[in-house]
Amino acid sequence: MPIRQRRNLRALTTLFSLLNSPTPPSYLISHFQYLSSSHAKNLRSSKNLLLICPSHTSNFVHSSFYIQSILLWNALPLDIRMATSRYSFKLMLRKYFLHKQQSRLKTPFFYYI
Repeated sequence: MPIRQRRNLRALTTLFSLLNSPTPPSYLISHFQYLSSSHAKNLRSSKNLLLICPSHTSNFVHSSFYIQSILLWNALPLDIRMATSRYSFKLMLRKYFLHKQQSRLKTPFFYYI
């Protein structure tokens, strides 16, 4: 697995642990808020487990763990975000990244002609 994907795996696993911890550190969990908690209406998107990404303008902030982990989390398929344990989350995430990498490496058919 390339180093970028390993870094993303580590960030997402840390975020999953933080979001699903019974007693998360208050100084960290206060930065991550579900989209469904920002309004009182019960919408279909409330069950998507998406996180609110704050607006930012600098590249420095955009490359921070805080913003990158939210963007990576929101890009994951729902079944991975809804994992019940850290082990199953990590397993599904590895499969997702490997499948994504393999589909990127496949050569189009016209190159063989």
